[in-house]
Amino acid sequence: HHDHHHDHHDHHRHHPQPEQKSNRLTQKSTPPSSVSASTSSTNSQRLVVPSPVAVPLRSPSPLVDIGINLGRKPRYDYVTNMSIRAWSANVPSIIITGTDLTISSSAIKVCEKIHADRKLPLVFRSTVGVHPHHAKQFDASFVRKLRELASSKFVVAIGECGLDYNRNLSSREQQLFAFTEQVDDDDDDD
Repeated sequence: HHDHHHDHHDHHRHHPQPEQKSNRLTQKSTPPSSVSASTSSTNSQRLVVPSPVAVPLRSPSPLVDIGINLGRKPRYDYVTNMSIRAWSANVPSIIITGTDLTISSSAIKVCEKIHADRKLPLVFRSTVGVHPHHAKQFDASFVRKLRELASSKFVVAIGECGLDYNRNLSSREQQLFAFTEQVDDDDDDD
């Protein structure tokens, strides 16, 4: 009986513990190697995409984030870190939202810098526009300035613009004027 008890004890000690199944929501993802190891002849630095990066969720299909708000003075290190997380979550395209002339201009500059650096594998684009909260600052000169900004190859839409009668930080008349001026195409004679 003593030997039987000893064998039973050894039997439990030598069995490996069952492997825990990984949770899909916490799996690490790896960007494609063709992107993470890419270099260019003009810039010998590698892309800033560590592999693997833990992300809480990875989309099975590529997504476009259509509303990144970076504020008045976007920090490039923040944009870089956000880009790494976006790439790891299968969000390879990002659109930075312009909400006034200053932010719209900054959004374009971020896109230009990312494109020039060629360190990040994402596609960055921007919008230009004046949010309804800022409509009280809108005047006829804004239209010309917005059209200049909108001529950038990085701009994909006019916005953020519209009507927001909930908070009324600008009057309804100011909002309607700013909205109409932004979406009206003066070049169209119809």
